[in-house]
Amino acid sequence: MFTRRRDDFGVPIIEADSLEELFFAFGYTQAEDHLIPMLLNFREARGCSGEVLGEEAMETDIRSKIYAIERYAEEDWRKATEEERRILKAFVCGINRFIEERERELPQWAREKVKEEDVLAFLRWSILAFGEMRTASKLPLGSNHFAIAPWRTKNGRTIVSTAIHLPWQRPFLWYEAHLKGPDLNVRGATFFGNPIITTGHNRNIAWSYTINPVNIGDIYMERLNLKGDKYLYEESWREIEEEEVEIKVKKGDRILNRRVRIRRTHHGPIIGEEGGGALAVKLSLFYTESILSFLLRVARATNLSQFKEAFKRPGFPMFNVIYGDKEGNIYYLCNALAPIRSPDYLWSQPVPGWKKETEWQGFHRFEELPQLENPPSGYLQNCNVDPTHITVEPYLRWEDFPPFLIDPAFTGRSKRLLALLESNRSISLEEAMSYSLDVLDMTAEDWKPRLIYAYNSLLHELKEGKELIASAINLLREWDNKDELDSRGSYLFGLWMEKLQARSEGEERGMLLDLKSSAEEMLRRFGRLDVRWGDVHILRRGEREYPAAGAGFPSTESLHIATGRVRDDGKVEAEGGTSFIMIVELGEEVRSWSLLPFGNSENPQSPHFSDQAPLFSQGKLKPAWEGN
Repeated sequence: MFTRRRDDFGVPIIEADSLEELFFAFGYTQAEDHLIPMLLNFREARGCSGEVLGEEAMETDIRSKIYAIERYAEEDWRKATEEERRILKAFVCGINRFIEERERELPQWAREKVKEEDVLAFLRWSILAFGEMRTASKLPLGSNHFAIAPWRTKNGRTIVSTAIHLPWQRPFLWYEAHLKGPDLNVRGATFFGNPIITTGHNRNIAWSYTINPVNIGDIYMERLNLKGDKYLYEESWREIEEEEVEIKVKKGDRILNRRVRIRRTHHGPIIGEEGGGALAVKLSLFYTESILSFLLRVARATNLSQFKEAFKRPGFPMFNVIYGDKEGNIYYLCNALAPIRSPDYLWSQPVPGWKKETEWQGFHRFEELPQLENPPSGYLQNCNVDPTHITVEPYLRWEDFPPFLIDPAFTGRSKRLLALLESNRSISLEEAMSYSLDVLDMTAEDWKPRLIYAYNSLLHELKEGKELIASAINLLREWDNKDELDSRGSYLFGLWMEKLQARSEGEERGMLLDLKSSAEEMLRRFGRLDVRWGDVHILRRGEREYPAAGAGFPSTESLHIATGRVRDDGKVEAEGGTSFIMIVELGEEVRSWSLLPFGNSENPQSPHFSDQAPLFSQGKLKPAWEGN
């Protein structure tokens, strides 16, 4: 037996006596709120979305086939434990029940039965998609999170915050839920089609993830024979594995069949060939154990020891992890399924695939990974930085862990969050919330003084447009560098930064020419320079628009962001940024607050399609969990 109710914002709270009932209800409820985008996630993972979306999806389908996502999903199903099988069968049964009930309302392609392998394929695809999107899009892909120990909070309870920055598009759309069943009571968010909460909290612990700069994949140069059907390894030739796959692509009213040849070496799929050579890619993602089992272990953990144990059996191949619990523990882990590599090669570049020395020698153990428990600082934070910057004091040092991190990383967001945390010895819950929604533009903090210095240095040399440049400088001088709704300098600075970033060099005269060009563009669009940020930076859901705070141009950053494109009318329409926020207070009682940019339903007819957008616009959170 199960019960299902929704809170004021449509977040489902499902309670069940068995796992089968719990996950049947969760599958049905997800279908109710976002069936079509969930089915598209499944199709994209399996490499058959072009049959619905047309040629625009063909490249995505080819990538899925190259990485053999379907093949790995079938293998995952064969290896699944009895409990995993029970969960997956119940989850897809719930989805299929909804499809059966609404069959006449659905397009033909959406009436197909969902299979367990579809869900497993999406679990792998969603992890791979982080890397794919990171290199292919200017939209944000990152996060901010922090944990504060009880002795540093005003009310003496542990506080954990997560604010995940992602594109507001599939497969990165979040769904919030509360699941209560046997050995499970968890609240948080997950992607459409994932059967278990990914980031959130239970009655004892809270956890979150951010992208970390770890090297979990390599490119191998392969030498091919003249015919191109074999590759050299050591001193012998090996056969290249070849596969011809059929991809269906919708074109008008027709479905076309496109055949694509995929070639692989023992390192992995070939992603490029030229001049008698090839490049093959190898990713540690395909060496993980069950992702579903890993997520269940994390959601069920009740203390730090159990939480750590979950990461000793690799489920996620990457991500920074922040943790806090009701006992007052806080913890950071730079998680990685990181290969052990020969120190004789530069792994940031393609390595010789014909040499045995470039083979991976297993993976670094959990105990070797950078991690920190209960530091003297009383807090931990990570905004996509390397482990040496999680606190002001360098408790972790480069020489203390294996050489698998790609590059040192220290973001402006992390600098801001460190300053906020370090300066406050008694952080209130309200202050912690304000940190997650902070809109101080860290790009302006860095670059505005340089621009003003350039102006002061070249003031007497300016000729054309000197009055306009002076007006722009004065406006930026008066601006407090905050991307608030009422801010008057945010648009001018962001537009200038976009032009500056497009330059190969940021020399002083060029900086002023870009400022002049930005000011002229604003006069053409708006007739003034001092436009109010909330009037020109917007969220759009259906036919409604909402003013948005936070950094909005891709070249600017603040802790809270809503990044997008400049439309023809000059407005910046947010397409990504803060995609899910959750603040958790852990003590004798558990309380949490959360927020999505729009709502928990993708159905335009639902009252929960955009009911969170006004809160997002105003920088307010909604209650999520209160009590036990």
